[in-house]
This record gives sequence, C-alpha cells and structure tokens, in this order.
Amino acid sequence: LLSGLPVIGTDTRENRQAIDRENGILIRDDPESFCEGLEQLFSRLRRYQPGRIREKAEKFHWRNIIPRLRRYLHNLYP
Repeated sequence: LLSGLPVIGTDTRENRQAIDRENGILIRDDPESFCEGLEQLFSRLRRYQPGRIREKAEKFHWRNIIPRLRRYLHNLYP
C-alpha cells in the first residue's frame, strides 16, 4: 500500500482497517478466493489511483506508528 500498489488481503479485522475498494481486495483464506481476488483486482486495475493509495496508507508507515506506540507504552509504563 505504501508503494501505491493495490493489494489482496485475507479478510481479517485488522486488514479491514487498511484495505477497502479504493486500494485492494479482501478475500477468504483459500486458493479459490485468491483466484477470484486476482480476477477482481485485474478488472478494477484502471480504477486504482497510486497517489490516493499511498496517501491513505501513510498512517501505517513506521514513522507514524512509532510515536503512537511510544505514547501507548508510556501510558502503560510511566
């Protein structure tokens, strides 16, 4: 995502926070679903906007995660 590429991800609670129709496909965890995900991704390929994907994924970059993690840990262990 941080490279601006659409992704295929297993449909988990965590992946639902990061992956949506603008940046990828969520699938079940089986080979058939992966194949269907590839087909869907390919059919939507022209709709994906690399700049928008990077922009939305920025909150998942380490430089943004580390300060939040520090605050969280500081609150746990002052």
